[in-house]
Amino acid sequence: MSESPRRHAQAGDSLALPPMFTVSLRDEERPYTGPELSPHFLLREFGLRGSALAAFVGPCRVETGHLVDWEDRIEHERIEARSMIHFLGEFFGSGLREGVLRQRLFMATVAQALNGRLEKAGLTPDRVTRHGDDLFARGRKLSVSI
Repeated sequence: MSESPRRHAQAGDSLALPPMFTVSLRDEERPYTGPELSPHFLLREFGLRGSALAAFVGPCRVETGHLVDWEDRIEHERIEARSMIHFLGEFFGSGLREGVLRQRLFMATVAQALNGRLEKAGLTPDRVTRHGDDLFARGRKLSVSI
């Protein structure tokens, strides 16, 4: 586990962000099953206080009863993958608008990073696109963003 503090924005900055701490578990796989979306999960599991973002890799199996999206729940959907990178963020002191903006900016950043990797590998026709807070590649959904 590693911590890297971010600076507070200076007076006069257009957007003041709280300090951010990030944890990355590189040597340990961790499954994602759905209950991780509970309040203060990052504090309980990683000891991260306040606003934070955690990243980990592992399998994903979210059964219908743990889905947050009620349309998917009604359709008896589930989310499953052998291995995924999971990002969990908890942000305090901001409203729904700021949360949605943060989520979309994060997904845009991920799409940009993935497209940079694809270009380096010579796979530019396989670009990742973003629609709202979801990523797509080759006409298929690439992300789950709640």
